[in-house]
This record gives sequence, C-alpha cells and structure tokens, in this order.
Amino acid sequence: MFLPNILRIARACCYIADIVVLISGRQGMKMSGYEYQVCQVQNAAVTFVNGAWQGDVPTAQLKGPDEISDHCPRVWDYLNMAGKQGWELVAATTEEFEHGRLEVLYLKRSVE
Repeated sequence: MFLPNILRIARACCYIADIVVLISGRQGMKMSGYEYQVCQVQNAAVTFVNGAWQGDVPTAQLKGPDEISDHCPRVWDYLNMAGKQGWELVAATTEEFEHGRLEVLYLKRSVE
C-alpha cells in the first residue's frame, strides 16, 4: 500500500506542475535572454553607447567638452527614446574625477 500511495502523490504533483506551466504561459515558449546598453553621460548628454559615439558631428570637430551637450542627445531624451524601444534603466553609477564626473547608465531589454 505504501508504493501505490507514493505513485498517486507523484502523479498528482506532475499534474499540478503541468497546470502551473499552462497557467503561467511558459509551455512551448523558448527562454529569452537580455541585451544590454552601457551609456556614458557627460554634461547631461549621452556621449557613447556600447562604445559608439552618439553625437551628430565627429569628436574631432568638437572644440571642447562644453560642446558635447550641443551635439549629443540629452539624457532624458535618450531614455525616453530607448524606453519606446523596450529598453529599461536597471542601474546608474557616477565616478568623480579631478576635471569632472562620468555617469554610466545600464539599460537592458528582453530578446527572444
């Protein structure tokens, strides 16, 4: 009698697990991952994303760091645009240097 009871419990657990999978919608779905953006911010402007310059003119044409905000997207504009594309801000850091500071934003979004 002990063995049939264990089998009955095991079948019930499998049945419950199948129901949970169906309810959660995960059956037949492939696991998704994430992609990331690392955004450097200087003077309230996003200057580089994953190492790519975000300005509308080459860096060689800039006369100084004050021009960065004139040629790169403002942080709030960039975050709004990225949010519409499915990106979400997951972390932010700030590093102080002798001649200023560097902020780094970390964004992620799901990929299938």
